[in-house]
Amino acid sequence: MFKILQISNKAPFPANDGSSIAIYNMAKGLIENGVELHLLTINTKKHFKPDSEVQRA
Repeated sequence: MFKILQISNKAPFPANDGSSIAIYNMAKGLIENGVELHLLTINTKKHFKPDSEVQRA
């Protein structure tokens, strides 16, 4: 089993624009193919999401 760390510049949830949809779909595809995925998201001022809006595993 592969272990992958995916690093993104914004949270994939809610997936409401092109880049968050792409981040979400990449993570989903990796998981569906048996990868143990860890997602590290940088919550910057530009793309800030409150904790209440971010889905947790």
